[in-house]
Amino acid sequence: MKFFAVLFALTAFAADRKAAVDQIVQPAIDARAIPGAVIGLIENGKTQIFSFAADAPNSVFEIGSITKTFTATALAIMVERKMVALDDPVRKYLPADAVPPGDGPEIRLVDLATQTSGLPRLPGNMKPKDFANPYADYTPQLLYAFLGQVSLKRSAGAKFLYSNLGMGLLGHALSLRYGKSYEQMIADLITGPLKMNDTSIKLNADEKKRLAPGHDAKGQVAPNWDLDALAGAGALRSTAGDMLKYVHAQINPPESMKAAIEMTHVSRADVGQGMHIGLAWLIKADGKTTWHNGGTGGYTSYASFNEAGKSGVVVLVNAQVPLTDQIGDRLEQVLAGENPEPLKLSSK
Repeated sequence: MKFFAVLFALTAFAADRKAAVDQIVQPAIDARAIPGAVIGLIENGKTQIFSFAADAPNSVFEIGSITKTFTATALAIMVERKMVALDDPVRKYLPADAVPPGDGPEIRLVDLATQTSGLPRLPGNMKPKDFANPYADYTPQLLYAFLGQVSLKRSAGAKFLYSNLGMGLLGHALSLRYGKSYEQMIADLITGPLKMNDTSIKLNADEKKRLAPGHDAKGQVAPNWDLDALAGAGALRSTAGDMLKYVHAQINPPESMKAAIEMTHVSRADVGQGMHIGLAWLIKADGKTTWHNGGTGGYTSYASFNEAGKSGVVVLVNAQVPLTDQIGDRLEQVLAGENPEPLKLSSK
């Protein structure tokens, strides 16, 4: 693939990081391991964006499970506004006749946000008509039907178990409490205040033109994903510029969102291998780096920040590949003043 990297620098010192970013990402482009990427870096409030084999630095990508951190942030904001409480059972915000009551302690909002609800990764009655767009026809009615089968009783001593179902349920319950769609709730509470104008589920005409085409694991163009009842698990689309605004808000939150954002960063459960989880955000074993990644049928994403170091990373790739996390890790090393090893690549 011909490499036509376009550099878009938002600060005067952007060139300082260009060589290091090129050294990490360009070999993956040259080896055709990834079709394109947009990289965002933030250091002490100053941002840089580098685009590789993408139409433009403001290309739109599906961010997949990074959406979960938006869902958790909405939860924290609603807690601060006393609309909900972390310890509230999720049943409290579902239709009264949707799920039959169980006995014993029930799954709370905080259990969903920390991936400790005990719910499975996916609902057992998820049978998509189109496996290339698997969440599109999973409706609230199907969600309620499944919850009625498994009940909302919390498993005793439930440990970390990553669940798209759980986070999707949290987003759905919060939107019912908020009284608007999940997308509008996120716009009102997060993306609007942060002026993230290119972050949404439904794209306008201009954003559709800037949507980077996704690719599956075989390098073939992949359909976009649409999420219905489980939108809170992975429905958002965004750009590197918008995601840098989001990461900057984690490092230096606006006063109106400060308490809520800081609430999401507090370690609440053990994940394993030294990692912990706050409200959706994962905390690495070093105790300094907070992160989340995402993936859909045609995209992978990575976002992280170091509050003490006032630095952050955004990686958006329009392919379903395992390299995205590795790129993110190496960029964190660059910002920490280290010299990372090259990616281990195999040519296609």
